[in-house]
This record gives sequence, structure tokens and C-alpha cells, in this order.
Amino acid sequence: MRKTFFILSAIFIFFIIEFLFFNVIGKWFFPNILLLLIVFFNLLWGIRYSIITALVAGLIKDSFSVNPFGVYLFSFVICAYMTTFLKKTIYQVGSRSARLFLVCIICGINFIAQFFLHLVFGTVTTIASVHFILIPELLTTLLITPFVFNRLKICVLKFYGSL
Repeated sequence: MRKTFFILSAIFIFFIIEFLFFNVIGKWFFPNILLLLIVFFNLLWGIRYSIITALVAGLIKDSFSVNPFGVYLFSFVICAYMTTFLKKTIYQVGSRSARLFLVCIICGINFIAQFFLHLVFGTVTTIASVHFILIPELLTTLLITPFVFNRLKICVLKFYGSL
């Protein structure tokens, strides 16, 4: 129950931070912090809590998005499952470069899943979305990944160390 409360509060806080990043800084600095949250909980507690995070984060992001409903939900669940698969195959525990590589691959998978879902719904315009969406999102997400993971680790240790 405590883990679920922590996950729900972290999703709410990270969604507000993403919203502020997008509205204050603009489209070029738009890290996918909710995706980092999914990867972090998958590395920390496993697939069950990662799926809960993906479902709730996707539902909230779909609710406030102009995209067809279910795009974020489906792509986040795919990313949660792929994180589990990649964690078992290529991830090395304790390696920062492996963590960044994992986040890089998951960001790419998220972009590909959303691109094909938009293609199915007929809302994608051009392939230039790689230049205007993938590259800035990937770079900014990789830029803030160490900071976000360290802060989340501190929060988890404080939350569970005092109880």
C-alpha cells in the first residue's frame, strides 16, 4: 500500500513538472520524466509496479492530451515490458552507462510505439518528427536522467527508512 501511494504521488508530481517544462521552457526542452519514472520503478521494484506506473501515467497523460486516447497508455505499457526484457538481457546493475543506454533505448521504443500508433490513427504528418520530437526529447531525457534517478533514490530511501 505504501509503494502504491508513493507511486501515485510521484506520478502526480512528475506530471506537473512535465506540464511546467512544456509550458514554461517550450517544446525544445521536453524531457519525458514519466518514462523515467516507469524505468526507475521497474529497476527498483520490478514489473508489477512498473505496469501500475505505466497504466496510471498513461491514463493521466492521455486525459490531458490532444492525441487519440490510449496512445500514451499503450506506449508506456510497451516500455514497461521492454524495460523488463532489456533489464534481463543488457542491463548491468550499478553501471551508470548501462542505465543511460537503457533509458536511451526505452525512449526510442516509446517514440516508435507512439509514431506507429499515430500512423494507425492517421494523425502523423511527416518523418520530420524524428528531428523535431525524438532528438530533443532523447537528449533532454538523457541529460536529466542521473539527477532524476538520484533524487528518486533519495526519496525512496527517506520514505522507507523512516518507517
